[in-house]
Amino acid sequence: MSAEKIYVQLLDGSTAWVPTKVDKLDLNRFKILEDGEYIDFPLKEWPLHLFEFWPGDIVETEPHKFSDGQIGQVASKLIEPGLWPERKFAEFKFKATMGQLNLNQVTADKFKDEINRIKTDNLKGKFFYPALLETVKKLDELNEKNKSLHTTKPINNTGFGFNLKVCVFLRRPQNLMDFALDKKK
Repeated sequence: MSAEKIYVQLLDGSTAWVPTKVDKLDLNRFKILEDGEYIDFPLKEWPLHLFEFWPGDIVETEPHKFSDGQIGQVASKLIEPGLWPERKFAEFKFKATMGQLNLNQVTADKFKDEINRIKTDNLKGKFFYPALLETVKKLDELNEKNKSLHTTKPINNTGFGFNLKVCVFLRRPQNLMDFALDKKK
């Protein structure tokens, strides 16, 4: 492995490309190393500095033409996440701000803790990018909608040694044929 530099995208009120030390693993795969760029912008002191990738991450690169006409290799795809503290929170903030998240229940479930943390911090007066807050709002609405669609109630008197859960849905099939048609969809 040899130490080189690639560029990692940073949001700091605008988009910037930060040269970052890496170990080259193969032709276009690199492991990002901890260096001054990450130490200078800790999450708590610089909450608006959002890196796309973090030390320990293994990334693929691709060539990029910068605004000054220079061409360099930029980190473009996460292959394996590193163990940087608060890595998942940082990833969520970056992707939510950039509009890179699918707004669906899977995403809402995956980032439930991060969504709640941002809501709490926002109530305490911490600043977040408006695009991030809009994404949090939409994912939170999905969670609320999902809660209202399903209610579970355990039934303890089955006599089989286990609990059944009854799900209540807003729409119920009128007959067995409707139920069978719903299953095929």
